[in-house]
This record gives sequence, C-alpha cells and structure tokens, in this order.
Amino acid sequence: MKLTLWVAIVYCLTLISGVARATSQSYANYMQGLVEERAGRPAKALEAYEKVVAEDPQALEVYRDIAQLHLRLGHPDAALRAAEKVRELAPQEPDSFLF
Repeated sequence: MKLTLWVAIVYCLTLISGVARATSQSYANYMQGLVEERAGRPAKALEAYEKVVAEDPQALEVYRDIAQLHLRLGHPDAALRAAEKVRELAPQEPDSFLF
C-alpha cells in the first residue's frame, strides 16, 4: 500500500513538473515574441507566437497578438484564421470580435 502511494505521488509530481516546464517555455516564447515584435522583426515574433500556440492551444491572448500582427503585415487570410480561433476560444467575450 505504501509503495503504491509513493508511486502515485511521484507520478503526480512528474506530471506537475511537466506542465510547469511547458508553461514556463510558453511564457519564454511569448516574451521572445514581444521582444522581436518591438525590435521590428515581425517574422521572428510570429515564429515565437506560433510556438506558444503549438504548446498551448488555449492561449487566447497570443492568438489575438497573432491576428493583429498579421493585419499589420498585410496578411488578411492569416489574420482571419487567428481571429476565428479567438472567437472559437471565447465566443461570449465581446473582445473576441475586436481587431
């Protein structure tokens, strides 16, 4: 019984640490995107933002950033795809319809 409890605890800690790593990596990628965007490197910013949404498909704010950046770059189709994802993730939120 004690061994089973120990195995369960180790398993849970492993899962938690994996989530924390993914979250911290997503945050690092998001921050990298912000830095690249502010430095005038929009393609690099988009790369970083795309990594974030690949790691965290529920990253609503990042999809908003992607949509806005694509609009500024003159990529309306890509902007629309990102905006549709925002609407899909938060259909009741009024900001989901503002770009």
